[in-house]
Amino acid sequence: MVLNTELSMVLNTELPMVLNLELSMVLNTELKGLYVSSYYFVFQELAENETSLKGTGRCISPSLLQCHGKRGGAALLALVLAAVVFILLFSNILLILRVRGKCHTVNHPVIVPPDPCEDGWIWYKKKCYYFSTNISEWEKSQDFCATRSASLAVVDSPQELSFMIRYKGSPDHWIGLKRENNTLPWVWTNGSIFTETFQIAGVSDCVLVNSGRISSASCYSDKHWICSKPDAFTLNPHF
Repeated sequence: MVLNTELSMVLNTELPMVLNLELSMVLNTELKGLYVSSYYFVFQELAENETSLKGTGRCISPSLLQCHGKRGGAALLALVLAAVVFILLFSNILLILRVRGKCHTVNHPVIVPPDPCEDGWIWYKKKCYYFSTNISEWEKSQDFCATRSASLAVVDSPQELSFMIRYKGSPDHWIGLKRENNTLPWVWTNGSIFTETFQIAGVSDCVLVNSGRISSASCYSDKHWICSKPDAFTLNPHF
């Protein structure tokens, strides 16, 4: 009963006076609970030691801070100060770590990748395709594509050819394959030599895609056309 009364008196009177000064120095509010718990632990230990002294003839003062005269008071004060120093050191370390974390936080701008193709172009396997609605000669069709940083379509695989045949519909469309005459090889608009990956029907010098096959026709015939070029991701790999 005596121990509980003394501990309650310390926690309700002397402890708040000491805590108010220390707690005002702590910027982080969640550390207040750590202060209270530490002080409570110190006084609880002292109170238990005081209980063990009962019956020995040594004093039990109304205030634990005055118990055992100067010697006991000095020991108590040293213990309390040691706890305060430890808590201050610990709280300062936490504060420094938090400030450093904020200082090293860099808000990078969010980079939104562009559309892979412009409006009116079709995206397929890292390329953009334009299927014309107008008709023109082979050379004029190539000029149209060139003004848009493209060329008449170069076919790199059977899958790509199947895509163009499927998407173009029923009209014939020029692609980027031509020869100067029937004694010279077929050459793509990118300068590479045609390797006969598919059969070309007819004996003319410009190539088109018609209904399900590849044919040649007079370069001066008016046809629809297909432009192609690399998509935006291929041109700018940083996106």
